[in-house]
Amino acid sequence: MKRSILVLMLAFTLVMPVVHAAGVYKWVDENGKVQFGDQPGNAVAEQVQIKAAPPPDPGLKKKQEQSDKLIKVQEEERKLKDEETAKAKQKEDVREKQCLHARTQLKNYERARYLYKPGAGEQDAVLSDEERKLATEEAKKSIDDFCD
Repeated sequence: MKRSILVLMLAFTLVMPVVHAAGVYKWVDENGKVQFGDQPGNAVAEQVQIKAAPPPDPGLKKKQEQSDKLIKVQEEERKLKDEETAKAKQKEDVREKQCLHARTQLKNYERARYLYKPGAGEQDAVLSDEERKLATEEAKKSIDDFCD
């Protein structure tokens, strides 16, 4: 077991310099396109030196935190706006239903021959002309309140 690990480590240390030493080559193919590879593509390929990556920006973490915070604030604002929009839509839907009810009620008041109100016993009572006029005016006022 120890011997196989030792052989594996030895093989790894021998392969690492070869991998690290492998170059990058640049050439132009027969179609005129620039190609890159780890082996020369043709006789006129030239080896390209790869520059080391620049060191990480020390302020990058702070910038990322600020960006994340800004995104979170924007998401919260969007959520609040969506909630407000939903509430406004619900309120408008209720208003539309109330408007429709008021218009239907007025239409019924104007077309009906008699209007009834719940009576003291089992029988409903007919509204007087004055009560009917008052009920019609209330229906018109409801239309003014709920309909645009």
